Amino acid sequence: MDFKQVLTTLITVLLTISLILTIASAYKQQRTISTLVNLSDVSSSIITRLTTEEMTFVDPSGEKQVYVIDADKAKSIPFKRTIGSYDFEFQMSILYRIENYEFSIGTFGPAPPNDRPTCSIDVSCALWMEGRLLPAKLRVIVWMD
Repeated sequence: MDFKQVLTTLITVLLTISLILTIASAYKQQRTISTLVNLSDVSSSIITRLTTEEMTFVDPSGEKQVYVIDADKAKSIPFKRTIGSYDFEFQMSILYRIENYEFSIGTFGPAPPNDRPTCSIDVSCALWMEGRLLPAKLRVIVWMD
């Protein structure tokens, strides 16, 4: 083998290794992005269900008030959901304002893990508290179980 053939073979091997490493990295990145998109969709689904069905305030006439949440219902919410074929867990908290002060009602549900991706979403709503409506937001943090 002369020098030209050795150099051509070396460059071919280096390019092949580089291509394999690039494909492996792209696959890993694609899986991460896919997981994050899925978490984003699930977060939206969970928070919408909480604010329109599970935590809604029911007025004296028996009608649900969408996006008006009742904090007392937070204790009875299951914090594990199966959506599609995947299991998800979430944590939620309610932040509300009285005049210029912001308060928080608990952190309900398990703590998010440190070793898995999470997605956090806040939704503006109203909180029914002590016979009046207060501006609030519901915060949900979701992760794959």
